[in-house]
Amino acid sequence: MDKGSETGYIYANQTGLWEAYAPELDTEKFPPMLQMKSVHNTPIEGLWHWFLQTFGLNIKDVIRQGLQTGVYHPNNSVHQQLFNWLWPKMLQIQLDAFVKYWNNHCIRTQKNKPNMSGLTLRHAFTVPAPPTQDCRIPVNRQVISTLCSQIPVTCEEAMRWVDDAFDGVATRAYEAIGSPPLNKFLTGWDIFSTMVGIINAASTSM
Repeated sequence: MDKGSETGYIYANQTGLWEAYAPELDTEKFPPMLQMKSVHNTPIEGLWHWFLQTFGLNIKDVIRQGLQTGVYHPNNSVHQQLFNWLWPKMLQIQLDAFVKYWNNHCIRTQKNKPNMSGLTLRHAFTVPAPPTQDCRIPVNRQVISTLCSQIPVTCEEAMRWVDDAFDGVATRAYEAIGSPPLNKFLTGWDIFSTMVGIINAASTSM
């Protein structure tokens, strides 16, 4: 993983689990966690290419269109908050869809490949078969839950991009325009513009 400051708990938990459930493994040869610059994590960085090829979308370009076309005004507090409310939701839907596709796409058969081929990634990890070695290590789920509970910031808090007050305002505006589906990424700025109008009208009438 990358070298972000938020990975401290991950490092501690991974190391603790490793020592508890796999003490026989050489941590020098098989470290519980390896940090590197994201640009050096080529398997992960390379997935953006496959995302673009699969979905035909350049996420950065789509998001930048709002600024380039004048729909988004960076100095407007409503625009800032609505951007943070809307776009993470739309982006997460796209990423979840890609993860589902990627884990279930079939890798072409390669007879000389040392690992499994001709199967989906999900199948290979769920039901490993020769020549693949099953390296899974059973871990008590209650231990995982306990470790997660010790992290001071909850998942909900970490994934929250606006405060409760604006979340309520945006939710009402979204419902007022008919709760359009957020899985159509190219409609994001249209939804944004319509919601801005609703929010501004509501604040003016107060």
